[in-house]
Amino acid sequence: MKKSIIQAAALLVLAASAGLPGGAWASSYAVSYNTISGFSLAFGGGAGGLTPFTFSVDAALTTYGVDAGLSMMDAPAACVNCSYNNSFTSHGTATEYGYGDALILNANVQGGVGAASSIGEVSAFNSAGLAVGSNTMTATFTVSGTPGSVSFGFLSSPYMSTMLAAGGVSANANQLMSVSINKGLTNVFSWRPDGILGNAFGGTESADPFTLNSSLTANALFAPGSGSFAAATNSLSTGTYTLKITMANYVNATSATVVPLPAAAWLFGSGLLGMAGLARSRKKK
Repeated sequence: MKKSIIQAAALLVLAASAGLPGGAWASSYAVSYNTISGFSLAFGGGAGGLTPFTFSVDAALTTYGVDAGLSMMDAPAACVNCSYNNSFTSHGTATEYGYGDALILNANVQGGVGAASSIGEVSAFNSAGLAVGSNTMTATFTVSGTPGSVSFGFLSSPYMSTMLAAGGVSANANQLMSVSINKGLTNVFSWRPDGILGNAFGGTESADPFTLNSSLTANALFAPGSGSFAAATNSLSTGTYTLKITMANYVNATSATVVPLPAAAWLFGSGLLGMAGLARSRKKK
């Protein structure tokens, strides 16, 4: 009776595991993107004379390859194992890919219609990857005659998500947004919205609803919706200044092979059959 029970259990385990794959895919996923619209810059006092802005850049790197782009306004999409372009949204985990992209849609910040987007996204199956999208806008302006000032305002809609499936090792998503002004080598204004009103160096914040400078790990989500941000410099003395506006979204993800359960099931079933055989030999003796 005991022998037949052991044999039956062993055959059930082996039969159940026979239909399962001999290995399993592990996966990790990370995405970070942001869209900024209605970016406005206004001069006060003797400030003015803004020069044209510069470029955007993006890159994607996975175990399958490398891609990168660089241009004045619309960096060519960096897409490994994918064909996305100027698609600033989550694309999911159905396939393995790395995607980085950046776009300055409108640089007319003095007209109050500045707009830009960037994204980093990686889906990794038993591999590793990273991706980044970054817009960096640099220009100069002058303050002459009387002291001047600069004020900024914009609407931001950020999103970050990280997911780890079985065997996923790491998934990290990051976002960055900053506005800085230097006079020569001296920083006179630095603004990195962090959701805490009053953290602008060399100026004042009037709106900072949530952070635009943060990171996510493991299984997490950051989806605050849209919010308006505003800040202004303190009084600026006469001279030439360098303005730098930066937004970046960068991610990385790593997965490793899952230890296959079917192999363990086969060993367990074989062991049960061995026990049954041992019991039968002892009975014959």
